[in-house]
Amino acid sequence: MIRHLSLITLSGTALLALILANPAYASLDILPTFDSSITALGDAAAVEAAISNATQAIQGNFANSFDVPILFKAAHGGLDGILAMTNSTFFHRPYRDYVGLLESAAAAHPGNAALKTAVNNLGSGNKGGTDGVIVTNTVLQALGVPASDVPGGYDANGNFVGFGAFDGVITINVDQPFTYTEPVPVYDGHNVTYDATRAVEHEIDEVLGGGGSGSTLNSVSQFGTDNPDSVFTFYQGALDLYRYSAPETPSFSTSAAAYLSVNGGATEIVGFNNFSQGDFGDFGPNTDSCAGGGFGGPAGLIQDAFNCNNETAEKFTSASPEYAMLESIGYDPTVIPETSTWLMLLVGFGGLGLCRISLAKVHFAARGARFRG
Repeated sequence: MIRHLSLITLSGTALLALILANPAYASLDILPTFDSSITALGDAAAVEAAISNATQAIQGNFANSFDVPILFKAAHGGLDGILAMTNSTFFHRPYRDYVGLLESAAAAHPGNAALKTAVNNLGSGNKGGTDGVIVTNTVLQALGVPASDVPGGYDANGNFVGFGAFDGVITINVDQPFTYTEPVPVYDGHNVTYDATRAVEHEIDEVLGGGGSGSTLNSVSQFGTDNPDSVFTFYQGALDLYRYSAPETPSFSTSAAAYLSVNGGATEIVGFNNFSQGDFGDFGPNTDSCAGGGFGGPAGLIQDAFNCNNETAEKFTSASPEYAMLESIGYDPTVIPETSTWLMLLVGFGGLGLCRISLAKVHFAARGARFRG
């Protein structure tokens, strides 16, 4: 349930790209830091436990050897129905250079079948925007770029400073009806609640460069192409290179259904959201009425742009499309699968530090779907 607002452009540091082989069985380490706005909560222990559960569920699937420091904050109201909000650090790269990074990473990590297939089919997809591709700094680190070359942009207060201690900031609207332990109670017509662990996993995926962070279509749909009011409109995102409407038919449009594929559109991994009030890089279609109220995707995926009321999300495992999404953008599997049906995209880095905000939205069954325009 995420939407990208227009980005904030800051900083301007020239960066060098370097692809290094990651240790085969190292460990991705997502490092949560709890802001005082969380530690001061009466139910702080429950909130922190849900966050820790989400980080463990994701990082345990990947063997990359680098840290992902994330600052977690709490918000009280004022977010217009938002469940959670993510701020990420972005860098851009010319398309040709980006392709070189993908090719080098695929060669260095032959066990990552999703990445290998993605690289082999780059010619069938989109080729970047006018100025190339824009991705999160974490994707570049997954490809082996040193953290010192693609630093996080946020300080301990959650402010974007260009060179900061945190790769991203996730803000949870604790005034929303979250359930911090699973399973979520069955909807009885009145007890609307949302799975906090699911919401946090969704947002962590954003910091890692997946979901809404993988597309610039929200900015393009708002500002048009190559609009100086939004630097993102000059680029395409990591997932945009794998966005298809049919085999051999890449799509970079909000007017038609599209899906994620890394084999030239021949195999659909998952459909992309095509509803303007959610992130176009998230999963869909997801505007069907739910039996328990609200509107959402039938599979209950973590990265769905919208979800049903009182729905416990699918678990983040090597069989989930979220796993395939991250694997194909450079996150190496801890266990090399025999076969890989799920495939996806990868990324490079560039010379401009940026931050973008994405927002998770809530839907109330009694009132119908509530969207933020």
